[in-house]
Amino acid sequence: MFSTRVAISEINEGADGFELTIRPEDLKLEYKDAIFESPVITIVESHRTGLEITLIVSVETTIGLVCARCLEKFDFPFRSAFELHLKGLKGGQRVVDFVEEDFAFIEKDMGLIDLEERIRDEIILEIPKIPLCKDNCAGIEYTPSDEAVDPRWLKLKELKQK
Repeated sequence: MFSTRVAISEINEGADGFELTIRPEDLKLEYKDAIFESPVITIVESHRTGLEITLIVSVETTIGLVCARCLEKFDFPFRSAFELHLKGLKGGQRVVDFVEEDFAFIEKDMGLIDLEERIRDEIILEIPKIPLCKDNCAGIEYTPSDEAVDPRWLKLKELKQK
């Protein structure tokens, strides 16, 4: 079992960090025509000054996609990063998931930071809408053949040859 939950009490004063290796099925990653087989490597760099905390989160994985031009499967190296800001406060939220905001007030003694939904959203929202195996992909190679001609068009072909 993995955990994307971090207790605020575990974040040390000053600069610190930790790494999470998460299976795609644990994040419930789903996207049309995308294959998630590689683990999601998440590196969290924390900076704490008193009750103020900044988290710099880097997410890396490889996603199997289908090229929109040539229809071949290819591996898309995914990399993204985002920042989250917290302030410890008596009476703040007990669990912060950062789904709607990048800033939150968290219970200074017992608060939990849950990164699962934010990591999943970051991956899904950054997948290219029109994936290309390479920028200059030529697409599907078309080679016409006589045997694939619809018989209704044969008269036009005869006219063209005359």
